[in-house]
Formats: sequence, C-alpha cells, structure tokens
Amino acid sequence: MKRFVEEYPEFRKLGGNVSKHVAVVGELSRLVARDKLLDVSEAEQVIVGSGSSHANDLKTVQGLVQDPQVLPVNKLRLAMLYALRYQRNSANAIPAVVELLTKNGVSEPEAKVRLCTGAYTVVLIYRLIACLRGSPPRGRR
Repeated sequence: MKRFVEEYPEFRKLGGNVSKHVAVVGELSRLVARDKLLDVSEAEQVIVGSGSSHANDLKTVQGLVQDPQVLPVNKLRLAMLYALRYQRNSANAIPAVVELLTKNGVSEPEAKVRLCTGAYTVVLIYRLIACLRGSPPRGRR
C-alpha cells in the first residue's frame, strides 16, 4: 500500500499524458475524415506516381473537386498536379478542370493564376535539380 501511495502521483501524471495524446489523435482523426484527406492524399500519390491512366486520374480529380467536403486549397493542389502530369497529353482536360474549380469554391483568378504559378515553379525546380546533377536542363538553353 505504501508503494502505491508513493507512486500514485507519477501514475496520475502518466495517465494525464495518455489522455492528452488520445485527445490529440482523436482530433486529428476527426479532421482527416472531415476534410477527406486520405482520399486527397491517395489521389495525389496516384497522379504523381503515374500508376493510373489519364481517364482514371481525371475522374478522380473531378470527383474530389466536386466534393463539398474537400477544402478549396486541396482541390487546387489536385488540379495543379493533374495539370503538371498531363500538360503534354493531347487529351488533357485542364480547361475543364479549371472551370470545375471555379464552380466548386475556388475563384477563377485564383484557379488560373495558381495553376500557372504552380506549373512554373515545378519547372524551375526540375531545372534546378537537373543543374545540380550536372545534366543540362531540357528546353530553352
């Protein structure tokens, strides 16, 4: 009994820490479910990893852009990834995706500017990586 009384404050402290961690994890889980972050993340990985066809990627992007639970910033990021991945594909639907963004919570100027800025930024990053690796950048020299 004496040992229990001596160790009880440490036991309470640890119990409080566990309660805090459970509360934080519970809140994170709630936010992930509310904003459909697992679906968004999966779509991003599939688009970037090129493990799917254009038709499947377009359908996924369109579905998530139309979903009211997905935050506008996540819709925009998905659209940017789609545009970057399929910009050279003759069957790309980038204008349709931009239009879909504007109909689903992203302002038209923001959608157009961010898509262009995002694509330009990624091109610069690719060129920088190529230079760092010692290979000449492709495109204009």
